[in-house]
Amino acid sequence: MSAIYILSRNQGLQKLVEEICQAYFPESSVRVLEPGELEDLMVHSEINVCILDEQVVRDYQDGPSLALRKKFHESGFSILMLYQDEEPAKLAGEVQADSVLNVTCSRGEFKSRLEHLFLISELRAMNLNLRAQLDWRVNRMDTLEQELWHTNTILKALSRCNEIIIKADDEQTMLQNVCQTISSQIGYPLVWVDYARRDSEQSVKIMASSGPKKDLVKVIKINWNESPYGQGPTSRAIKTGQPVHIEDVSKDPCMHCWSELFMKEGIREILSLPIAYSGVGFGALTITSQSSGSFAGKTREYLESVARNMGYGVWFLRHRAKRKQVEKELQKTNEIFTLAMEATQDAIWDWDIRSGTTYFSPRWYTMLGYEPYELPQNYDSFLAVIHPADKDEVKKQMDGFLRQSENFSIEYRAVSKNGETLWILTRGKVVQSDEQGRPLRMAGTNVDMTERKLMEQELSQAKKSAETANRAKDRFLENMNHELRTPLNGIMSVLQTLADSELKPAEKEYVEMALNSSSQLLASLNKILELSSLQDDIQQVHPQPFVLHEEMSKLVSFFQPQARNKQIGLELDIQEDVPSWLVSDVGMLRQIVWNLVDNAVKFTHEGKVVLRISKQSDSRQDSEATTVPLLFEVEDTGGGIPHEMQKDIFEPFVIGEHDIQFKRYQGTGIGLSVCRQLVRSLGGETGVESRKGLGSTFYFILELEPGRETEEDLPEYEEILNPENKCILIVEDEKINLMLIRRMLQKKGFNVLTAMDGREALEVLKSNQDISLILMDVMVPVHDGYELTRMIRKGDFDGLKQVPIVAVTALADAASRQHCFEAGMNAYLSKPVDNSELMKMIRRYLARSQ
Repeated sequence: MSAIYILSRNQGLQKLVEEICQAYFPESSVRVLEPGELEDLMVHSEINVCILDEQVVRDYQDGPSLALRKKFHESGFSILMLYQDEEPAKLAGEVQADSVLNVTCSRGEFKSRLEHLFLISELRAMNLNLRAQLDWRVNRMDTLEQELWHTNTILKALSRCNEIIIKADDEQTMLQNVCQTISSQIGYPLVWVDYARRDSEQSVKIMASSGPKKDLVKVIKINWNESPYGQGPTSRAIKTGQPVHIEDVSKDPCMHCWSELFMKEGIREILSLPIAYSGVGFGALTITSQSSGSFAGKTREYLESVARNMGYGVWFLRHRAKRKQVEKELQKTNEIFTLAMEATQDAIWDWDIRSGTTYFSPRWYTMLGYEPYELPQNYDSFLAVIHPADKDEVKKQMDGFLRQSENFSIEYRAVSKNGETLWILTRGKVVQSDEQGRPLRMAGTNVDMTERKLMEQELSQAKKSAETANRAKDRFLENMNHELRTPLNGIMSVLQTLADSELKPAEKEYVEMALNSSSQLLASLNKILELSSLQDDIQQVHPQPFVLHEEMSKLVSFFQPQARNKQIGLELDIQEDVPSWLVSDVGMLRQIVWNLVDNAVKFTHEGKVVLRISKQSDSRQDSEATTVPLLFEVEDTGGGIPHEMQKDIFEPFVIGEHDIQFKRYQGTGIGLSVCRQLVRSLGGETGVESRKGLGSTFYFILELEPGRETEEDLPEYEEILNPENKCILIVEDEKINLMLIRRMLQKKGFNVLTAMDGREALEVLKSNQDISLILMDVMVPVHDGYELTRMIRKGDFDGLKQVPIVAVTALADAASRQHCFEAGMNAYLSKPVDNSELMKMIRRYLARSQ
């Protein structure tokens, strides 16, 4: 909408001009202005005509006229100056009037002049608009050129960074070159990269920095924990894995630790970008700027892509380094494997099951004596060299392995090129399968087992020979043991009978000397037999309840005469907290302590020997413990054992080899070895502490189960009431043994029946149903003791199925003892039999029937 403004100090003229304008230009806005209003309205209409009289122009002739003229010109107004007297050309030029007109002009002329001025104003407005558009386009082109230059610079830097990352061989160098490229090509004052340390302080390590302000990184303190120094853009980018943009260093609260330092260097804006790979952040790329808006638009996107590519680059370099390390290790492993295969002389094979193609290493051909070209690389050539007698079995087993197993091992014979038969061990495993689990590829080795097979055959033959010799040895020992024990039993029985009779002092001394010699001979026999049994690993444990103090007292009492003769003390010391009743193989335990006390008394010439038994400390709760740890010690004041002997003292036949002082003592040199083996059978271990000239202490520790004191376990051995009503059958083929036992029992008041072989025993058993107990020798003619016992236990003889049977035999080994119990015998005594032990056994079983 066009506008006409009238500015005149002549009110009459104002009214006249206003009427004419409204008459001829009704579509235009006509307004009469005061002088001060004109300047404010110049820019508010599109097409404007201003009518001024000469008086108003004169008011603006000085300073204000210049400003007014400029505003008229810049706003596009068309100016009509009215005058009264004569045309004031100079005055009109002051305001650059487009037309002058005398106030006395006609209305038509006034209308024509205004229409002309409207046209001028419209043209002028169009010109101003065109000029503004041109200026905008020029300015826009300048801006676009700057943005294009900036974008081109960033893209060049981005391209250079990507090139650095792609071609990098070293992580540190790559990081430094990327920082330098960003700072130098784009113009940032400081660019740096830091990595998060996984230490207790969660510190960061500056990996690279570049730019004019790079010395800043030497003084700034950064970590990635929850302290104030861990809240900056770098730390947050590391912790969150997201970019952090600080638009104004001075205003962002997270920068209070560093804002003064950065502002002093003129840095206003910071962008920190996370560096990560496989979704795990480990560092940040931080870029600074001294102006605002440096990271707007595409700039930030481009820089984020650099950070991402740096993460990929780091991952690639580390992965390549690991791969090179693995390749190096693999190469080393292959070299070791190759050397190992060459050293072991094993052949390698690799079988592609689908195609049948099989790779064989050169060693396979060498084994068989073929050249590689003579045996095709396939499965059929493998089958072709197998011995005809083994081929079907090998194929059958291979088919089975393919269906049921991933690993296999098979032995077979192969035929070499020269016809020699070789033993081959083939091992393999499935290394590739399809989705259904069916094997597609197998690999393994072929080993020449020929020498091993020959060695196994030789060893097998040697084993058979050794077993034959061992059986012969066992038979010899068994026979010799029986042949020696049987007459020895007679000798000792006669001596015991003599010892119990009234003899002169000298005669009694001779009998005791004979008994001691017989006991020593018996001890040697027992040790030899025990060592043989232990070496054959046939020693079996037979636990039973017993009274510890009773057993140890009897054992110590046996050695008291020998100790008195040597004028040394022999003591038994059982601590109060040791249980009275225990469960173990009392025979084994007795033999162990016997051997140790025997040695101690033998090698002690002054002082004393102490058998000490104590309870060991136990960390277990009473409710948890089912056994009691007991320490058995035999301490003497003898000459001691040299240090160099102690490590071998428990080995067989060591006595007399290390020190000449031991040679004057009688002994087999196997007692301590037997002790160690027996202790191990009972679950313990032996030891020795000794100093030369100060004596020795032999000890062992056993975990023993506490027993219960009941009459059923071990009744008191009271005298048997009415022995004349008790009938005892003796089955014994040695007349002297039979006679001595019979006389002793008859003297005690028993009825005694005898049988010297199995046939006689059967007759006695058939005709006597009132037999109270049987003393059974095992090695009797016709029917041995095992067979007779089994017949009795089967019920072949009326009323005798449960009769107590005590084995009395010269077979003293553990296997014979076990056979006695398996046959059904109740107890076992080995010859020579001690009369007191025999009577104690008889009382035990006959007292139960009273």
